[in-house]
Amino acid sequence: MSYEYNPAGLPYRTATSTSTGDTLVTVDTYVADTVSNDPVIADMASNHMLGKLLASETHRLDGSTDNLLSATRLTYYKPDADKRLTCPSMKEEFTPGQGWKTVESYLFDTMGNLVEVTDEGQLTSSYLWSYGNRHLVSTLRNATMAQTTSAMATVGLGTPGQLAGTASVSAEDYRHLGQLGIHLPASLQDSWQYKPLVGMTVSTPPNHSSGIYHYDGYGRLTEMCDGMGNVRQEQEYNIVTVSPLSSVMHCDTMLSVEDTIHATTTATGGSGFYDFSWHISNTSGGMTHTLGEGQSQAIIPLSAGLSQGSYILTCVVTDRMTAETSVTHHHVSIRPMRIQFSNVTTSDDFSGNRTVAATIISDESVEVTFNLSYVTTGQCVLRIGGFSQNYTGHAEDVAIVRQLAQGANTVSITLTDSAIAQAQLTITQAGEH
Repeated sequence: MSYEYNPAGLPYRTATSTSTGDTLVTVDTYVADTVSNDPVIADMASNHMLGKLLASETHRLDGSTDNLLSATRLTYYKPDADKRLTCPSMKEEFTPGQGWKTVESYLFDTMGNLVEVTDEGQLTSSYLWSYGNRHLVSTLRNATMAQTTSAMATVGLGTPGQLAGTASVSAEDYRHLGQLGIHLPASLQDSWQYKPLVGMTVSTPPNHSSGIYHYDGYGRLTEMCDGMGNVRQEQEYNIVTVSPLSSVMHCDTMLSVEDTIHATTTATGGSGFYDFSWHISNTSGGMTHTLGEGQSQAIIPLSAGLSQGSYILTCVVTDRMTAETSVTHHHVSIRPMRIQFSNVTTSDDFSGNRTVAATIISDESVEVTFNLSYVTTGQCVLRIGGFSQNYTGHAEDVAIVRQLAQGANTVSITLTDSAIAQAQLTITQAGEH
């Protein structure tokens, strides 16, 4: 047997010597071998789909005689004009004495999945896909896609496109899928169920004698059962090559209720496909908050309804294939809200009085000690919530203790001789904050 290759590196000519001394030669024609006026073929060439087979011929060479035994050619089309995807629409065969005839015609969806085939006897089969366009879930022989689509609407299964885009198929959808044959009595239906990322779990032929498939935690086939659950074949594995699932959390350990807790869990081992779920509970175990999903979390305690205290942040990592779990914990200490001045503003009135105002926000009622220093020839008026006090002259480190309410508290200092007066107010102590 000998091979010849075209400039694209594709085997276009294969020659085989027979026992009678003849030579059988197969010549294949690819997109790379032709310059076509067909816009679909030209588009395939421009998109470097050079390995698509267009035609094939088989010859018998007997000395100087070249006899054409058979030939095949394919016609292509684009299921979606906006995509580069091209698929065959028709396959034709040539035999001497009979000429060309269509042996199969095809219909594909916009994702490139085969959805209908018609053979040379005009028997049409339709194909249904699901699991995000990844798995074939049903074949109906002697039923066109139009007939199948109509039956799907009747049983409440939606459209073929909706079924194809579904990430997983529910038991209810499989029940509807099994009802298609009732509305297409001339058809023979095969159907399949899958466990995503693992494999086929149920195979149902037209006689409904289902085969059931079981897998171990690493996605390996362990049992094949009949529809009654009787084990027909078993598989055993003596070597485990998959490392066990483990996880590690990285998290802030101490912060205030208005800060953001940044936490990330890293998982290794298992299948490599994980789900993350988070919750936080106080150390006494009396309260648990369920948080979001995902590998990382950004938690603002105040927004999550958490107050000061000691908490345990927990992340549960679940292997999607094996259902194995790994749980990791982290202790987090949440302090009360920082007592500090915010939203500081300065204003002057027409009398020359200057007022500096600010807001202190607290998550609880708290006793706060302020330190006031001032020098003025007029008055220094201090207001803290409902408290008001006038000061004159000069003083340093005047201690003022006030009980602030939970929420926003307004603090202000007004100087009546603002041109030369000075005042400074600081917070020296605020409960446990």
